[in-house]
Amino acid sequence: MRPISPIVIVIFFLTLLGSRPPQEPDVVVKISGTLKTGQTHKLAGHFNITLDWVIPGSEGTYSTKQAEQLIKVFFTKNPVKDFTLDHDGKSNDGSRYMIGTLKSRNKKSFRVYILIKTGQIAEAIHQLQIEEE
Repeated sequence: MRPISPIVIVIFFLTLLGSRPPQEPDVVVKISGTLKTGQTHKLAGHFNITLDWVIPGSEGTYSTKQAEQLIKVFFTKNPVKDFTLDHDGKSNDGSRYMIGTLKSRNKKSFRVYILIKTGQIAEAIHQLQIEEE
């Protein structure tokens, strides 16, 4: 029996590594990143078609476009300095949640609660709540 050539082994493993699709970053990581930078358009890209909304000065159920305008106003009044993800997890119904702290440049601190559910295509924010600490 002939020994297997080291070149064949290397080619085999390179083929295995190359055949896996690159992994998409987790939605919680993506949302945390957009909150950290205050990028309203990217954050709105994670909104469900409608979402429940509670932020200082505004409460209700809004469309994606309405919610994007509201978060833009909020970030204008409270420019983001930093966001820290304090906790995230999954509920029994399959939804996910994240809780974090948003620090603004005007020295205010906000507690952020987000509920994420799987929609028709992907995971999306169904509820966003921001409370001043």
